[in-house]
Amino acid sequence: MKKFVITAILFISWELNAQVALPTFQGVQSVPEPPLYSFSSHTFTNCGQTGRTGPTLANCKSSYSTTWENDTDLFN
Repeated sequence: MKKFVITAILFISWELNAQVALPTFQGVQSVPEPPLYSFSSHTFTNCGQTGRTGPTLANCKSSYSTTWENDTDLFN
């Protein structure tokens, strides 16, 4: 009986040690890369048009009146 108790205690302590000794990788963090472009908020609308065909490109250009649409580097 004494041998069984000692064996059980050794086995349990070995199992606990194995569980505690496992790496958790909780301290590993990656550094986020900086964004390619600076972003701001933009809300898409129907440009005041409804119906089956929706707005034209000219409707949307005049509704949004953006300056970034002329910068072709953003689209290449």
